Amino acid sequence: MLTLTETAERLGVDTRTVKRWHAAGLLVGHKANDKNQHLYQPPTPGDPRLVKRMGQRLHRRQLTEPCPGGAL
Repeated sequence: MLTLTETAERLGVDTRTVKRWHAAGLLVGHKANDKNQHLYQPPTPGDPRLVKRMGQRLHRRQLTEPCPGGAL
C-alpha cells in the first residue's frame, strides 16, 4: 500500500490528481485513519486510464473493480 505522496510520485502527477482519480473510481484506496487519509493500491504500470488527459472527463474512463466488502 502506498501513501498519497508515494502514489503521486509513482504516477508522475500531483496529489490533487490522485485524490480526483480515487474519487472517480480510477484508483483503489483504503481509509488509513480517522483523518480521512487513504492508502492506495500500487497502480499497474502502463495503465492507460491513469494518464493525465487535459479536457477528458473522468466519468468516461473505465472504473476499477470495487473492493471486497465495499470498503474504501
